[in-house]
Amino acid sequence: MERHFQRKSVCPNKHNIVLTEEIKSVVLDDCQYHVEKTDSIIQPGSAVQNYNTFYNIVSSMEPLDKMGLLHSYKDTKTIDIENDLESQFEYRLERLRGNQFRGGYFLSLENLLGIVNNVTQRNIDSVHEINVMFNKVYKKIQLYRGRKWESYIEDEGIKELVSLIKSYYLNDYELYLIKNLYTDQPTGINRFKLQEHLTIYYNFIASFDLMPCIADMDDNDIMGYYLRDSTKTCLTDKYMKVYFDEKKDLKSTEISKLKKKIGNIIRSNTAENLSMLDKVIIETLKVDQNFRNELLKTRQFVSNTY
Repeated sequence: MERHFQRKSVCPNKHNIVLTEEIKSVVLDDCQYHVEKTDSIIQPGSAVQNYNTFYNIVSSMEPLDKMGLLHSYKDTKTIDIENDLESQFEYRLERLRGNQFRGGYFLSLENLLGIVNNVTQRNIDSVHEINVMFNKVYKKIQLYRGRKWESYIEDEGIKELVSLIKSYYLNDYELYLIKNLYTDQPTGINRFKLQEHLTIYYNFIASFDLMPCIADMDDNDIMGYYLRDSTKTCLTDKYMKVYFDEKKDLKSTEISKLKKKIGNIIRSNTAENLSMLDKVIIETLKVDQNFRNELLKTRQFVSNTY
């Protein structure tokens, strides 16, 4: 064996083992001809096999189970969508209510769709905070609210999501437009643009059979005072008529097209969010033995259930 080590041509390295002086000493002095395996040594081939196994396990898990696994590891919880919306729009609401947008604040249809996109999109650092999903198996939209996941058929789920965004943000946007149309103080905001974008907004919510927030308000609720002595609902009467005129002119093809766009946004963001979730789990599995054990326990629990 000693002469074998002194050969000029080295034998092929079949097991990816570096022939160190320490290994030579073990072989020559202790007559051990096989490398002793320990838990701390992971052979490259077996590591790849293990990671493939983990990847297959993760891929076969339901999205909610994946999130549960990550929440357990990070000691976090899914954020209620209503709390999430309140937090997301807090700064903009403060500016709307304080009329702090120089030159005005206007939302086009693309801007409104962008809001839906931002609400349903997550980045790599917040992927565990997913609270809106499209379930492609059952073709339903799922919202996390009240400590549980609620499921809706697609059109109803889209309406519910838009309704929540309306409650936590767009109602104030509507009031902002109307107040600036009728304020006695010069604001430097183009009134034609205010009127135009109020119409765009009413067209948007009418597509989901959602009512303007002013429907149950009087002028004092909107402006802080009454415009006329003869009626308390001058603004409500005027702009509810604008709303119903817009709703009456809506074509079914326009409504279907808008709902399809929002449905596609939710689908696309769900796919991207879940892809990132898989990536975070796999990367964590590579470096954390405890997390690997938790995954295997989950797999064992599922196997014992069936």
